[in-house]
Amino acid sequence: MHVGIVQPAPERVLLAARARTEEAAAEGIARMRFATGVDDDLRPFHEAYRDDPVLGRALRANPALRVRRAPLPWESLAAAITEQLIEFERAVAIQRRLIAALGRRCPRTGLRDAPEPGTIAAAAPARLAAFDLSPSRALTLRRAAAEVAAGRVDLLAGDPMPGWRRLRAIPGIGPWTLEVLALYGQGHHDRVPAGDLGYLKLVGRVRTGNPRARAEEATLVHPTSDRDAAVSADMPIPDRGNGDRSLCRCRTPGRSRTLYVRGCKVHGEPAATAPRFAPWHPRSNQWPEPSLPRRPLRRATRRVRCTSA
Repeated sequence: MHVGIVQPAPERVLLAARARTEEAAAEGIARMRFATGVDDDLRPFHEAYRDDPVLGRALRANPALRVRRAPLPWESLAAAITEQLIEFERAVAIQRRLIAALGRRCPRTGLRDAPEPGTIAAAAPARLAAFDLSPSRALTLRRAAAEVAAGRVDLLAGDPMPGWRRLRAIPGIGPWTLEVLALYGQGHHDRVPAGDLGYLKLVGRVRTGNPRARAEEATLVHPTSDRDAAVSADMPIPDRGNGDRSLCRCRTPGRSRTLYVRGCKVHGEPAATAPRFAPWHPRSNQWPEPSLPRRPLRRATRRVRCTSA
């Protein structure tokens, strides 16, 4: 199936599809309409924020701006897992290798599509790691693909909460991954990856004028309804111990199982007396209270008395 889209006029969008059946072509057009967001009604948002001192200028300059989404939620979920804690360019290179090696190829045009969940689930973790994925990311991607391929996680369901809960139980999938899936794969505008470093830098720079400022993660989350508040409560952001980012340097999950703390508002200790490390429990995905610093090991010495005959 092939789907094309062009914009011949500023207020006109033309979509066309070619498939074996009419139903398949209609489904392809529907997925492309979802990906481009042509059916999204943004008038309430524009009316509420067109005079905002931060967003108003951008909204007036480009009122047709939409959130670009993936045609299928699985593509967004797989991309989010490959983009965890690495540079975006490196993640894109990994995704291209996955598509070239495991993606479906059209015999007529030679184009390749993203690999299906069943294909990823059937691949060995070592093969996935050969595409520059870390071993833990390879296992996470394979487990998520197995859940989707088996039908235990329905990414197209009307109620996404059961699927989010099941994905959240997989080691390596946290709030950021689910928020990327919800926003870019399922069309939930109320779910924003607030822990993304790019958003934290952008909001901090806009609000303070300091190019090195970073906003707090809690300031980017604003539930707009009772359902949104329930979703936020059900998908809590784990405490990473970064109440004060200027004093606290915490390792993120997946890079190290040690949390280095140099004082922060969350732990309530100054930088001079704060514990230097605390173990991270990957099963619970929670940051425990910092433990006391370890003492350095002392090298044992032995005195040998030399005697001459």
